[in-house]
Amino acid sequence: MNDRPTVFPESAILALKAATRRAAECAGGVTYVSQFTTANTGLLSRYGSASETLTAPLGVAIVLDAKSGLTVPPILQQYAALFGFDLVPSERAEPSVEHFARHLGDVATASGALVREIGEAVADGHVDHVERRRIHEAAEALAQEVAEVAADTDPDRIVPRRG
Repeated sequence: MNDRPTVFPESAILALKAATRRAAECAGGVTYVSQFTTANTGLLSRYGSASETLTAPLGVAIVLDAKSGLTVPPILQQYAALFGFDLVPSERAEPSVEHFARHLGDVATASGALVREIGEAVADGHVDHVERRRIHEAAEALAQEVAEVAADTDPDRIVPRRG
């Protein structure tokens, strides 16, 4: 990223940037979420870019996490890990019907994308390396969505209150 000395290892900064990208994507993309932050789309893109030295200021990170709609706010989770803490909700709350409806949509979308990638790959009777990579990426996206559902339905886990 750069040659300046930093407080945290590059791997930690890259993990923070990945969390920033994920939050922005889940919030609807940098163009959409920019209307809720003090940062424009260019800055929001730079905050998530592995090749840039900028990281999102705390106020922007809070908005990205809040708008992401994820059960566990990814940027906050990375900040906690950066300082050696686990992120633990302060109260037990059951997710709402709307929360599970969002899961339903996310899993259906990711499932459909995986089915589409596999279908397109096998249509010509040959699956090449590009098609395998696309299938793999779609499978990972679906696995992430399923993991979020599993986490939200684990009876031994405290679930944060979300809409």
